[in-house]
Parts: sequence; structure tokens; C-alpha cells
Amino acid sequence: TSTVHPDTILTLSQSQPAVLWGSATATYTLPTAEVEAHGKQIQITRETFLLRRGSKGDELLPLAEGQELRVGDRLRTRLTIRLEQSLDFVQVIDPRPGFTEPIIQKPGYEWGEGTGYYLEPKDQQTNFYIDHLARGSYLVWYDELVARSGTFHGGVTELVSCYAPEFGAHTAVAPTQIVLPLQGT
Repeated sequence: TSTVHPDTILTLSQSQPAVLWGSATATYTLPTAEVEAHGKQIQITRETFLLRRGSKGDELLPLAEGQELRVGDRLRTRLTIRLEQSLDFVQVIDPRPGFTEPIIQKPGYEWGEGTGYYLEPKDQQTNFYIDHLARGSYLVWYDELVARSGTFHGGVTELVSCYAPEFGAHTAVAPTQIVLPLQGT
């Protein structure tokens, strides 16, 4: 283990002719606010909406950075996946903000726009497992309930091919949200 700077070049040489296999992995840390979306052949975007139920059906209102929410509000998180090639067995890891709890508490199979997936709500994140994604765009989502007040910073959603982990993508950091207590408390 050593410290590597971004401009470091890794050079390998071989003294005798033979077939060699190898791998090099670099990890690094950044302040959360500096994380930008990444993905070439695969892209994932995360959008969170305030869900309002009315007489004309559900209305989705996009959340803005720093928008005030109230305990008891209902949110819908939508993840859009775009692929330039087919992938088998894909996992999406979506860290939930600390102020929400998922509406669906038990894992199970769900159907999104374009694909079916296994939804696994966990303590700090929601996982999606998808058997096969052909080239194209897909939308998966889940609903959350605002459960705690305070100021909360967002996380980064990741998508990875479990059979070929070199194929992956992640979102930019989710916006900071301010959650107010229930009115009258």
C-alpha cells in the first residue's frame, strides 16, 4: 500500500515471454461535495420528488437544494439507468438520507418502467438487484417517508455489474435537505 498521486503512471514489464494476468485498483477519497457523476457506457441519475396526493392523482414536485421539508412528507426517489450495452446481474446501491424511512419495509420483487427488480430496503440504503438489462433506458423507484427533522447531506448512488465490476457508474452527491418538525410541535 502506498500513496499515489493523480498524475502517477503505473508501468509493468515482463522479462520472459508468457501469458500474464493482473489487475491494478486505485481508490481515493474526496470531500462529499466534490463527488461528480461518473459513467461512460453506463449512466445513472437520481431524482427525488415531493409526492403530493390530490384529487387528480399523484403529483411529483422536484426537490431543490436546501428545500424545506416537514416530518410526515412523502418522497419518491427515481433512479434512471441508461446503458449502451447489455448487462447481466446489476446491483444498484442507493444510500437513503438519514431523515427518511422506506414505505416498503420488506424485500420483494417489484416492477419498474422497463424491467423487474428485487428491492431490498436495508437500514441505511435501498438495494436493487436486476437480472438482465438490455441496451436502453430504465426507471426504478421507491417511496420514502420523512421521519426526522434537521439538516441532512446527501449520498452517492452506485450501479455495478456484479459479473464485470469494471462496468459501473455513480451519481453526483444528492442535495442537502432541511427538514422541519411537524407543525405545531
